[in-house]
Amino acid sequence: MKFKKSIILILCVLSALLFATGCSANTEYDFTGMVKVTFYLEGGEYRNCEGVVNYYYDFKPGESKRIKNPAAEKNVSTIDGKFVDSDVKRDGFVLEGWYRSKTETDGAVAYEGKWNFETDTVTSEGVELYAKWDPYIKYTYDICALDESGAPVTDADGNYLVLGSYIVKEGDGFAGDLLGYKDKRAGYTAVKGEDGGWFYNADGTPWDEEFKHPGGEKSTAVPVFVHYMKGSFEFVYTKEELLSYCKRAPWNNAFNPIGINLRADIDLGGEEFAGFPNFAGIFDGNGYKISNFKLKYGNQKTDLKTDYDLDAENNQLHISLFGGLRSADIKNVTFENVQIEVAAPYAGTKLVFVSPFCLKARDSKAENVKITGEIKEVTFFDGFDKESSYIAALSGNTLLPIPKIDGDKNFRNSTFTNIDLGGMIYTAL
Repeated sequence: MKFKKSIILILCVLSALLFATGCSANTEYDFTGMVKVTFYLEGGEYRNCEGVVNYYYDFKPGESKRIKNPAAEKNVSTIDGKFVDSDVKRDGFVLEGWYRSKTETDGAVAYEGKWNFETDTVTSEGVELYAKWDPYIKYTYDICALDESGAPVTDADGNYLVLGSYIVKEGDGFAGDLLGYKDKRAGYTAVKGEDGGWFYNADGTPWDEEFKHPGGEKSTAVPVFVHYMKGSFEFVYTKEELLSYCKRAPWNNAFNPIGINLRADIDLGGEEFAGFPNFAGIFDGNGYKISNFKLKYGNQKTDLKTDYDLDAENNQLHISLFGGLRSADIKNVTFENVQIEVAAPYAGTKLVFVSPFCLKARDSKAENVKITGEIKEVTFFDGFDKESSYIAALSGNTLLPIPKIDGDKNFRNSTFTNIDLGGMIYTAL
């Protein structure tokens, strides 16, 4: 018998009865008249004790009472009724229960008379109980990662990177990523397959929905893979997904770091579209186009802005598909049949800035972007001076800095390659 501590004495109320516990009886304490309940740990450990744990109950003479399970003294986790996280533990095993007797024949140990703590009671004679342990066999589906090339992501030891696990029973199928582990790989975005599914085998083939966990005599983890691309963005396949993205984006003065990966042509059917006012992510059009929309913007007093990069004047009206770019990367996309109607009805408007692509950029780049459609002047308030207060960044096929301000200030550390605005028709009042 081995002891890490000579005795633990705990006094508390159990069914209005006083009891005490200890790793073993110790003459330092007087348990005279108490009912002794002995728990043989059978290779396990209780708190700081190994070997034997004694509980002492102060029952009244002639009473027959239930006793406390030392494995249930705190909120614990169980698998099929077996304790896997409690004060009574054994590495690699789960506690199946406590038994009245133990026999050993030719090295084989058998336990009989399982104790029911809900119904069984002890008398003044007490009782001895033996822990029965089962190997801790755990069956799981593990959410793992495929990199951009389709190869499994591993750690330094060659083990799969596991983002989360689901404990299941033998014969269970993979029920899906109920806790969203696929979305919790920092700095990466999960990629939906062409078949609309998220999950794969290690070789990149789609996950078989009919697969069942094989179980077995030892713990078995079945990996389920998710394909990832580096960066934080949303995959957009439909008009609804595009509009939903824009509604959830933190516009106003914030720069949205969540990018877009366009996966199909999207026709907005002539609807108003607010565009991407301040953008700081990756927008990869993958050669697709967003078409047939009217650029939506605010032109009332409450919509006007102050931007010292553009001008020191306040009450500025900004009209652009992308307002400002910051550490952004926009590429391989066409915006087709974009209708921009320039209207400045509020008399307090001091400056009107119009650019079909963006108004300013910092530490950003854009390449292979094409915009077609029409910029049409609709209305200006009486007295508006177009010569001094109206600035349009459009000249043939070239994206220009806002002419009123030095380009190095508006487009700091930014590069634009193959930006085609030649398909924009300009119609003045």
